[in-house]
Amino acid sequence: MDVANLEALNAHIVQRMDTGIIALDPTGRVRLINRAARQLLGHLPGGDGQALGELSPALEAAYEQWRAHWDSNSGPLAGDGAEFLPRFQPIGRGGRNGTLIFLENLSEMRAQVQQAKLASLGRLTASIAHEIRNPLGAMLQASQLLGEADYLQRGEQRLVGIIGKQGRRLNQTIENVLQLSRRAPASRRPLALDDWLQAFAEEWRESLPPGLTELHLALEVDPARGLFDPDHLRQIIDNLMRNAVDHAGANGPPTVRLACGTGSDGRPWLEIQDNGPGIPEEIRDRLFEPFATTSATGTGLGLYLVRELCEANQATVTLDTEREGACFRLHLAAAHGRGDAE
Repeated sequence: MDVANLEALNAHIVQRMDTGIIALDPTGRVRLINRAARQLLGHLPGGDGQALGELSPALEAAYEQWRAHWDSNSGPLAGDGAEFLPRFQPIGRGGRNGTLIFLENLSEMRAQVQQAKLASLGRLTASIAHEIRNPLGAMLQASQLLGEADYLQRGEQRLVGIIGKQGRRLNQTIENVLQLSRRAPASRRPLALDDWLQAFAEEWRESLPPGLTELHLALEVDPARGLFDPDHLRQIIDNLMRNAVDHAGANGPPTVRLACGTGSDGRPWLEIQDNGPGIPEEIRDRLFEPFATTSATGTGLGLYLVRELCEANQATVTLDTEREGACFRLHLAAAHGRGDAE
């Protein structure tokens, strides 16, 4: 194999690597950028010969910081495609021949970790179903039969009711854990979020129970396109909607606001906000952890499930503490192009 063929082979290998790679010359201009790096930075045109700051001002700032210290690596950066972690490697002594920049896709890494966690959870829940759920079912059936007996005194009926209520709560906790373990890998596809959210709102209005006829559902949508598994997104929004409905109304008529749009960074977002009392400050730091709840009847797994599904789809969910009530915002990966949206 001659030198020209070997050089072409090396370039092909670099372009096919999953890690983003950018090669800079000693002046900081791009001499090579592979496909993975383009995807992380947002499918930018050009590349060769460009200044790094034209591709990503944030990455250029991290590069200059590294050059100033030579041992200081940047923290995570947000690209148009996903969150990534840059690592810098000088070529030659003191970088006199240039610099290699490696971009690690943190969103993809988290998704892989998430799939491994779900696999481990599946093995755990197989034991839970056998060791806890089966005897719990027998206890609930026995308490129901006992509650139908006509010889119980009022105090005894109250105790039987407590057994049934707490047993059902424990059964719901087990159901939520089992639901996590059965989660299929995310099948992300491009979604027109404005159309999807309007369809969801219409369907949700039609399914409102009679007791919620006074609930006001406000819809604010701007064109936005994101990558997400539609089944997972429906579970997330439905879960957050139920939480919002349970707490809305502390500041006027019960109102839930649904909104979507595209941020200045190019990433699409979804918001769900209620006009309730908001999330207590003492629980905010562990809000998305298992069994964290302020409700006497809640399992504390709903928001944990929301976070897990978001991570499986390379998305994030945060609580906006500056807004009225509870306001949850999802940041999704951007979908490029318009012909394949659902």
